[in-house]
Amino acid sequence: MTDTPHEPWRSAGAPGGPPQGLDYELLSRLAQRSGWQVKTQVVSGRRCLVELEQGRADATVGLSHSAARAAYLRYPMRHGQLDMNRVLRWDSYSLYHRANAPVQWDGKLLRLAPGEVVETLQGHSVADDLRALGVPVREQGRSTEYALHRLLHGEISVAALQTSHVDSLRERLPAIQALVRAQPPLRQRPYFVVFSARFAKDHGAELPALWAAFDAAARFPAYQRAAQQLGAAGSALPEKR
Repeated sequence: MTDTPHEPWRSAGAPGGPPQGLDYELLSRLAQRSGWQVKTQVVSGRRCLVELEQGRADATVGLSHSAARAAYLRYPMRHGQLDMNRVLRWDSYSLYHRANAPVQWDGKLLRLAPGEVVETLQGHSVADDLRALGVPVREQGRSTEYALHRLLHGEISVAALQTSHVDSLRERLPAIQALVRAQPPLRQRPYFVVFSARFAKDHGAELPALWAAFDAAARFPAYQRAAQQLGAAGSALPEKR
């Protein structure tokens, strides 16, 4: 699990205590429902992917899809496509900038001042989306708060950040109200439970039942309310069938 706090899914918990959040409650419910023993390892987002790629971790909760990740991770599939019935939740990335920054985004083309780059957090797949648009990208830092701090102090001009995470910080960091969130969102993504290739090789026959168990475990009210709030914040997000 990534150590990046993201309410309500993940938080640090009490000093010296275990991490908290809906994703951890999901894991607890999954263990009770399925009989699998679940042990959590909390590392940086980039390290999480390395551990999965090298087979030292078995799974993670709440990861979006990319072609690069699909080379070493197993996503739920159906008829050769991502199985959208196994989506845990949807979320989006948005572009944030200072009010006076010369940033133009129409949903297809992003225009920046000469020499400017878009900052993203390390290991976040939105960096690949930006590169596909021909936009220069700098992956720096592990914290949304750090990126917002840099924006507010004029150290960077524009950042691509997870929309729901920024929204969750607005009450605690009222200064970010001065930032502009460009419309439309940069990208909306489904998030899944994924397994390492090594785990899939050893337990391939059990994966469908595991994904079904995760789906069932995620149906407790608090998780569903939070997921529905994310969907309501997006634009025409598909409903889970």
